[in-house]
Amino acid sequence: MIKILYYIFQSFVSPSLILEAELDQLETQIVLKNQTNTVLRKLYHLKRKAAVCLRILRLSKTIIDNLDKNTSAVIQQDLREFFLGLETSCDQTIENANNLLNLYISLSSQRTNEVVRVLTLFSVFFMPLTFIVGIYGMNFEFMPELRSPYGYPFVIVFMGLITLGIYLWFKKKHWL
Repeated sequence: MIKILYYIFQSFVSPSLILEAELDQLETQIVLKNQTNTVLRKLYHLKRKAAVCLRILRLSKTIIDNLDKNTSAVIQQDLREFFLGLETSCDQTIENANNLLNLYISLSSQRTNEVVRVLTLFSVFFMPLTFIVGIYGMNFEFMPELRSPYGYPFVIVFMGLITLGIYLWFKKKHWL
């Protein structure tokens, strides 16, 4: 009976090592490459495999607990330690998969924040310019700059100074 249990538990070693290797590979893909859907699907399947292995192992624990009293205590202890090692390995694989999923979510959030930051910078640069152009687009008759020969260049320079001021302010705040 003990030999059968050893063989059963031994059959979990290879899949456990394979799951750990797949997890390492997925971690590399998440951190270094941008393969979102494929990696998430693989990560989900890996986590499910580890959960199934853990569930089967925990069901096998009742067999160890119900071993005959005739079995040597040393053999029982050795078998229990082997079982605990496998159980710990499966637990760690599941926990690492969860950590990897959290890492993926954090990296995705960081990428999204970078995109939003760039879009915000563009909008901040163009908002005052759009306001000025909007006022000049209303076709007022009594704007002093319209009758001046330097009115148009003055407004262009003023818009450039506003843009430069915003740029320098962003640089000072270390937002650029």
